[in-house]
Amino acid sequence: PTDESTTAPTGEPCVEAAIKDFDAKVECVCPESLQGGGSANSTCVGCAMHCTSCTIKISNVQLDGSSPFEYRYSYKKQNASWVSSTWTSSSEYQFSGLQSCKNEDYTIRVEVRNKCTSQLNFEKNIVLPGKKCCCSFVLTSTSQHPLTASWKQTGKTWKVELDGWVDGNVCTDRIKVTAYLYKGSAYQNKKATKSANGRNFSIEDLRIDSGVTGSTPPAGNYRVKIVLENLNRTNCPPKEYWVAISSSS
Repeated sequence: PTDESTTAPTGEPCVEAAIKDFDAKVECVCPESLQGGGSANSTCVGCAMHCTSCTIKISNVQLDGSSPFEYRYSYKKQNASWVSSTWTSSSEYQFSGLQSCKNEDYTIRVEVRNKCTSQLNFEKNIVLPGKKCCCSFVLTSTSQHPLTASWKQTGKTWKVELDGWVDGNVCTDRIKVTAYLYKGSAYQNKKATKSANGRNFSIEDLRIDSGVTGSTPPAGNYRVKIVLENLNRTNCPPKEYWVAISSSS
């Protein structure tokens, strides 16, 4: 680099670039194939936990000197080689698709140059979190166990009988199923639950006692909210399904 008295080819005074700081943050999510349930044949086979997919976002590069500036962004996993962008005029950048299976240290580097500064750099460390993604599980409909809710009268009381199939539980985790009875958007304080281990299972044994009596099924916009929860892995988000209730058959 030359000193501050250097004159750029344009004849304008050029002040050397001096980088002082930048912001770097990490965002990690489960792979897209798992967020929507995934496939029992392609996700978590053999109960292998999926790693998160992380993005490093670099912004707010703070520097002094004469513009315009050029930037080059890099990251390095511990004991690995640098991965770098090309030189760019953008003052922010992101690296996507980094897999994180355990807490790992990364070094982030930002280089800057202008007409009278060949290259300066600033580094800081960041940790990619080691959260792992849960195995896939979904509530689905099959020919033998269609996803249904129907009114059935037992004695004088009307109950909602459910059916459906919990699938894709390839890690054979314990899954809790809770069915809540609603009328419109109002919860009726009636529910039924079951838990099961195993790869797949039905919910045909779930029955919600509505407490309503009479010769005809309850009138109104009744429906059931069914929630699936993985009891073995707290990082698995619950999954929610709404099913309309049909007349007694």
